[in-house]
Amino acid sequence: MMSPSPEDPARYIAKYDVSADGMIALCKEQGDYKSLPEIPGILVWKKGHIGIYEGNGVTIEDKGHAYGVVRTKDTKWTKWGICPWWEYITITSWLSSLYKDVLNRTPDADGLQYWEKQLRSSAQSPTQVIYFFLTSPELAQRNLSDDDFLTILYRVFFDREPDEAGKNYWLGQIKTQGRDNVVVGFLYSQEWHDMENYLLYIL
Repeated sequence: MMSPSPEDPARYIAKYDVSADGMIALCKEQGDYKSLPEIPGILVWKKGHIGIYEGNGVTIEDKGHAYGVVRTKDTKWTKWGICPWWEYITITSWLSSLYKDVLNRTPDADGLQYWEKQLRSSAQSPTQVIYFFLTSPELAQRNLSDDDFLTILYRVFFDREPDEAGKNYWLGQIKTQGRDNVVVGFLYSQEWHDMENYLLYIL
C-alpha cells in the first residue's frame, strides 16, 4: 500500500510491488555495502531480503511473522541502493530548496558553497541560516503579501503547504504580532525541531 502524498489515502499500486531482488535492480545508484553512505532512508540488500538504513549502523527490516519489523545492527548486507521512488534530503538539496522557496531563484555556486561550509563546520545552525534568509534584503525586495510570506514559512520550516486552519491562525498572528514574532513561533515548533535534528544528523 502506498500514498502519493500525506493527504491522499493509501492504495495498492502494482508497479511498486516488487521483490527484494527486483527492488535493488531498480536502484540506478548503488554500491557495495562496505561503501554505504551515511544517508538515512537508503536501501540495503542481500539475496532475497531488503532493509532501510536508519543511520549510525542501524537498519529497519522485516524479520517475518515471528519477529515483525525490527531495528537491527546486522552488517551481513551485500549492497546499498538509492530508491528511485523516494526523495532524499541532503544538505545541498535543503539549501537549494531554501533559495527557491525564499528567494525564488536557484542558488549561485559561491553562495551554496558558503552556506554548506557554514553548516558543516557548525559555524551556523540550520535555524540561523533560515533566519538569515528570512530577514535578508533580497526577500524584502520581493514585497510579499502576508499570505505569500506565510506560505514560505510553511515550506521552509515544515516542507509542506499550509493547511487552511493553520494558515488562518498564523495570518491572524501576523496582523496582531508582526512577521518577526510569527517566525519565532515557527522556529519553536515541534515540526521544525524534528526537521532540524535530521539536518544536524546528516551533516
